[in-house]
Amino acid sequence: MNRDSGNGPGVQPLRERVRRATRAAILEAAEAVFSARGFGAARMEEIAEQAGVAVGTLYNYFDDRSALLLAVLEESARELEERLGDPALLAEGPFVQQLERFFAKVLEHQQAHFRLFAILVQEELEQGRLPARPVRRPALLKPMHRLAEQLVASGVRQGALRAEDADLYPTFLVAMLRGLFTRQLCARGAPPEVAEAPRLARFFLHGAGGHR
Repeated sequence: MNRDSGNGPGVQPLRERVRRATRAAILEAAEAVFSARGFGAARMEEIAEQAGVAVGTLYNYFDDRSALLLAVLEESARELEERLGDPALLAEGPFVQQLERFFAKVLEHQQAHFRLFAILVQEELEQGRLPARPVRRPALLKPMHRLAEQLVASGVRQGALRAEDADLYPTFLVAMLRGLFTRQLCARGAPPEVAEAPRLARFFLHGAGGHR
């Protein structure tokens, strides 16, 4: 009997597990190299070496650096969606606490992937160094925006937010997080602290005005 025939029980699942593990190793290595080198200077050979695979194996999974960067960002979005899928985020309680938990979860994610996000922001600002193939980063904001919409609905139900402007609030929540990240990057070269979550919640609810 040919043991490599692929017809025996458990053979395909084993191959699939190996394939998933290889892909995960490549994505981890790619994030490390993109974070250290930037997209323009990253080399597929270095990514393959860090992942412990042959360059040919790398190209079996991804056509080029653009496809690899997109996969890294999509994996980051999937991880963020898992973080934001925690039922405790929208648990019963005051809206301000829900808001703080939302900000804290996203800030945790920014910290975990700060070096990669920092490189991407810097290269965007410098223009022309990102891949010619469009990287669908607006789609990568969907997990944040989706939970922000649920959060806003909770705030309206509790009377903490005005219903007439509710369609704008999810965009503002996401923009605050992106803006804070860029500010921290330019000013300190470090990610925002999770401890900033209460400040963000307070600003979102009360604005910059001196009156209460």
